[in-house]
Amino acid sequence: MTAPATEGPYYYQGAPRVNGSVCPLTSPFGTDKILIIRGQVLDAADCRTPLPARLDIWQANALGQYSERPNYNCRAIVETDDQGRFTFRTVYPGHYRMDERTNAYRPAHIHFKATPRNTVYGTLTTQLYFTNDPYLWPRDACGAEECSSNDRSLIITTNQQRNLNTFDGQWNIYMRRGGNGPIRG
Repeated sequence: MTAPATEGPYYYQGAPRVNGSVCPLTSPFGTDKILIIRGQVLDAADCRTPLPARLDIWQANALGQYSERPNYNCRAIVETDDQGRFTFRTVYPGHYRMDERTNAYRPAHIHFKATPRNTVYGTLTTQLYFTNDPYLWPRDACGAEECSSNDRSLIITTNQQRNLNTFDGQWNIYMRRGGNGPIRG
């Protein structure tokens, strides 16, 4: 089962529906890391039954900055296919500092709200993280209980492609009937 995690302070409703691209490149020099995420939304009971769903996705840009509401940069709605499969392209999200006093940072992450068409599953709010990030728990400024950066179901390994600035990763979202439970803590 995919663990729930906090929505955080940067969620805005009303993001546009997109076909594949969540966050535009921010560097005029082409140095942003491109990230391609593929996955499937599945029933957690058997890990096979596909759940067609709407994915509300938001993240910081490569510089660790969230956009404001008017432009909805790095915010999108992605619809899965009828087998619950999704693919999207974005930039590798940057780290950002949460606390100036302690110099505490958040690990690179992407927020998701997964809402299957079958309403018995409810909506899962969670976050996706990346292996080897120096700010994963125990160094995550958000904390394990609220942001779940210590939960292995939320951490993926990305593979570097021939184009050295492109990485891809696979992440499936497993949902229970009745919801995946409250955020711990």
